[in-house]
Amino acid sequence: MKTSLKNIEHDYKNVEEYGFFVFNILESENPNPNISDLLKSNLLDKAYFFSKEQIEKWNQQWNEFFKPIPENGEVIEIYGPVLKEKISPLDFVELNYKEYVEKIENYISEWTKKGWTDLASELKKLHYYSKDKLSSENPEKRKFHFMDAENVEKSRQYEINWYEYFFTVISTLENSNRIIVMNFGND
Repeated sequence: MKTSLKNIEHDYKNVEEYGFFVFNILESENPNPNISDLLKSNLLDKAYFFSKEQIEKWNQQWNEFFKPIPENGEVIEIYGPVLKEKISPLDFVELNYKEYVEKIENYISEWTKKGWTDLASELKKLHYYSKDKLSSENPEKRKFHFMDAENVEKSRQYEINWYEYFFTVISTLENSNRIIVMNFGND
């Protein structure tokens, strides 16, 4: 079942050269939406990924360099490096809050061991920022659906991947229509 969503809060944090973090709180018309229903909705639209001002600015820049896409032209929609239409509920791992925090901390630890200290340091800052944003949203009671684009089959990714990493986290709360969507990445 497709569910309608309303954006309540949008936050975009950019760390030059090392990553970005997007945080959205959305309200669903139905309480208890599942991941499958959410993916069928407009949850992954760019309107939730970027602010209206960012989209307008980029559209203006695009129009200065390129002709408009014809009505019958094909547009490939990607979400991070993944073809949007190919994203499946099976791409997401369901975690509780503690498991979610540990998962991000494991990436930070692994990247530090590999010598990717700048990337690890910035992800750590974004992680603390995300925990702060989540603090007022009952994180201990929420489910966190986590997708690492690196684990999505290459055949379902766009042929050119310019991301060093891209994570999507969709969080739901039982008996609530508040959905949180977070994206962490570096492109």
